[in-house]
Amino acid sequence: AIGASATITFTVTVNNPDTGDKSLTSTMTSAAAGSTCPAGGTDPSCTATVTVLIPALTITKTANVSTTTPGSTVGYTITVTDTGPTPYTAASVNDALDGVLTDAVYNNDATASAGTLSFVSPDLIWTGDLTPGQTVTISYTVTISNPDTGDKHLINIATSDDPGSPCPTGTANPACIVTVVTLIPALTITKTANVSTVTPGSAVDYTITVADTGQTPYTGATVTDSLAGVLGDAAYNHDATASTGTIGYTSPVLTWTGDLTPGQTATISYSVTVSNPDAGGRFLSNSAASTATGSTCPSGSSPGCTVTVAVLAGALSITVPATAT
Repeated sequence: AIGASATITFTVTVNNPDTGDKSLTSTMTSAAAGSTCPAGGTDPSCTATVTVLIPALTITKTANVSTTTPGSTVGYTITVTDTGPTPYTAASVNDALDGVLTDAVYNNDATASAGTLSFVSPDLIWTGDLTPGQTVTISYTVTISNPDTGDKHLINIATSDDPGSPCPTGTANPACIVTVVTLIPALTITKTANVSTVTPGSAVDYTITVADTGQTPYTGATVTDSLAGVLGDAAYNHDATASTGTIGYTSPVLTWTGDLTPGQTATISYSVTVSNPDAGGRFLSNSAASTATGSTCPSGSSPGCTVTVAVLAGALSITVPATAT
């Protein structure tokens, strides 16, 4: 009727994800005489356009190293950025440490540039608000067990199920996953002498082999050989040589220092001459030792680290009892 109006309402649900052109445009037309919206008309009041804003949460997780050793500290950083056109309220990122805590200990030192953090083992959880373009940085550390009795692989994943997250639960996105491998150092030290017994005035040759049998290089490793148990019976000949590295001697300690790569061996040789006569205890005993991580001779107590050479008197005394027939 003249002067009457009709109101038409309807709804649509935007696809998730929206794979279209991110614009919802609908146009009303009428072929009735006097219509303001004829087919092909240009009146803007006949068309409604709604723009679909796509949330985007960029998450990146990194570690300060790709490999580590027992007893070392590993630092992790997670950056969370609102790279979309919409704000986030109470966004949440979960960092699961279950693949880390079998090899390391969480140091309870997590910090965030905004938002709040909580730790309910094994999960570190960040919650906060983000405006478009805002970035939050989350940092924390773990310390590798010594010895590391786990699988030597620290694997953890940052996840978020917020709209637009690239790291949903169950993600395989490499930006969300960090793997750090624990490499095990091993410095195998063996000490030998060319004889097990000696007589006064004779020389004894010693050899020490130092081998990097582990997965990590050694820089400035040291091995000491104390001659305190030798010099009471013999004199050091000041003739030490090494196939690599350097040797120093400050009585009574002989010290080797050098770098070794995995698989490399250093050989150290020197000699002593037994006193004649030998006024000592008639035993030359000394040990090689190293405080380097992974050393097989941490205190010289291992059988492979210690050598004992007996000094024979070199005189035969025969006494015949007076009652002998």
